Order: sequence, then C-alpha cells, then structure tokens
Amino acid sequence: MKGLLMSDYKLKNIQEGDETLLRFGVFLVIIDPQEIPPHLSLMIHGKLFSLDTKGPSIYRDLSILLRRAFQYQKQLLFVELKMKDIIVYEDLQQQIAAIITAYGKAEAGKITCLAPLKDFCAEIYGISLQQINFIFELLPQLEQNDLLSNIYHINMQRELKAVQDFKLATYSMFEINERIHQLSN
Repeated sequence: MKGLLMSDYKLKNIQEGDETLLRFGVFLVIIDPQEIPPHLSLMIHGKLFSLDTKGPSIYRDLSILLRRAFQYQKQLLFVELKMKDIIVYEDLQQQIAAIITAYGKAEAGKITCLAPLKDFCAEIYGISLQQINFIFELLPQLEQNDLLSNIYHINMQRELKAVQDFKLATYSMFEINERIHQLSN
C-alpha cells in the first residue's frame, strides 16, 4: 500500500464476514482491494458474476471464492446493496448474466470489470452512472442514493485492527488498461 494515492471515499463499519452472512443478498465484491486495480464482481444469493480477460464468469458459487481466499490469503470486501422488499433473486441473476455475457470479455482501452456492474446498478436503481469509471466513484454515488447496506470483509483483520474503516486507493484508467493487458498475455 506504500506510495498509493488514497481516494476520499472510505468504507465504514466493516464487519468480518462468513459464508452464512454472505450467502443471501446482493453484493458488490472487491477482490484484492489493496491491489491496483482491484477486481470487481457482483454476487447475488451466493452466486458470483464477473467479467475478466477470459470472458464472462457466471453463476460461480461463493464457496469457491472463499476457499481460494483462505487458501491464498486473498482479501475480499463485500458491499451489500439494498434491494426492494419484493425481489426475485433468480431474475436478478438472469439479468446480470445477460449483461455480462453481452460484453464478451474485458479489453484494455474498451471494457473493464466495472462496466457490467454499472449497467446492472443503473438498470436496477434507475440512476445514471455514465460518468462513473472507477469503484471509488461508484460506491459514493450508490451511498448518496442510500443504496448501500452492510460491508463485510474476509482476510482483512490486520488492515482493520484499529478501526473498521478502509480507504479505497485511487488509480487511473492507464493502470486498469495495463493490468488488463498483463492478464491478456
């Protein structure tokens, strides 16, 4: 984390997560939040949906992510999104699967893992997110619209020892494109 610029946005009151807490609901998942850039995913009712350089990853079970996180000491943040009282999770899963599949794969200079998550949030909540390019821009926008709920972590006890807050690092589109390019080769 040395030498990184930190955004003004801070995730607050982060609680330790476990599979039981995380199995139900809708979450933005930040994988390796201290990496530049982190990888982003959406989880609906224990199923993960993401886009990377290999293409869409849909309906992946939470237990696979948690097993790898514990095995390799990967850090994870789960930001719970507020949903309407009456929601059919299977419909949401189909909706994000269709959005992610339509993108094909992440490509430097074109498509990032954030793009389908922005589209999903814009469709579900009816808010404009066109100007959003980074997770440290998306989260404050969602919070401003009172759409964030609980925040959980996996493997971040050391970083959160003194306080239960975490400041997201800022990075540029150049850094995102460099990472995508590295992963594509």
